[in-house]
Amino acid sequence: MPKKCYTEKFTVARIPTPRPTPKPLETTFHECLKKTAKAITDVVPTYKLHKNDGVKNNNIADGGKDMYDAGNQLYIKYSSKEFHGLLKYNQLCQGQFANAGVGDVEYFTCKETMSKGDIFFAGFISKNKKISEFSTGGGTGADNMYRRDGYNSWIDGELKPFKHGRYGRWWAYRKSMAFSQTDYKPSINHLIFVPNKNWEHDWPRDNNQNRRRVWATDNRRRRLFTTDPDWHETRADGANDWVSHILYVMWGGQANNQVIRYDQAQIEKIISKVNMACQ
Repeated sequence: MPKKCYTEKFTVARIPTPRPTPKPLETTFHECLKKTAKAITDVVPTYKLHKNDGVKNNNIADGGKDMYDAGNQLYIKYSSKEFHGLLKYNQLCQGQFANAGVGDVEYFTCKETMSKGDIFFAGFISKNKKISEFSTGGGTGADNMYRRDGYNSWIDGELKPFKHGRYGRWWAYRKSMAFSQTDYKPSINHLIFVPNKNWEHDWPRDNNQNRRRVWATDNRRRRLFTTDPDWHETRADGANDWVSHILYVMWGGQANNQVIRYDQAQIEKIISKVNMACQ
């Protein structure tokens, strides 16, 4: 007696299409920074620095139109050590990081030149998660002008950070300053991104409000604070708040010979364009 045969339906699987070969990190990283810089300059007016400013040396000597007096100096703190700097600009836009010379901190700086303006980036990494403080220093071109001198100078900032949740939980601390809205010197604008909202935030402002530095009142001239120092500092509140990454973004604000004082909506727009995936 013949054996009974059994049949079963089956589907032949398609041969999977191979995934495209990923681009090298050097390409994707640089594209990311360029797209971020372009996105920022597309949404707000920004300023073009002198050609080599932010590319060489460890400070911006002038920046054009007396924006700086040896400003945009970079300092990093590892664990409980002292501040380390001045850090040299290395123009590592391709994805490499250089040794910062303290602990296991590595960093890059990169000035991206766009048709509408320039954006300066500096990124810091510590695999041991021991970055405890970051600071800028040097001088601005708004030489010792004060709020009560009648020049309409300003220093803006917030103690509480802006939240940036597009690429994870990051917070941005801002400082903006300039001599005058009608002066020829561009405003100077900083954003410091930290993956921790409990950091302390300081910049020159009304007398005795700074926790670490006091800007003494000049009663004779009724001066409360000066626009001269390019100082901006964020620091961990304690050892449990040390972080693995920091991103610093700087740009100048000027358009049609008018100094730009960015409002909160513009700052939030800029923050939304910063792609934290670059790091």
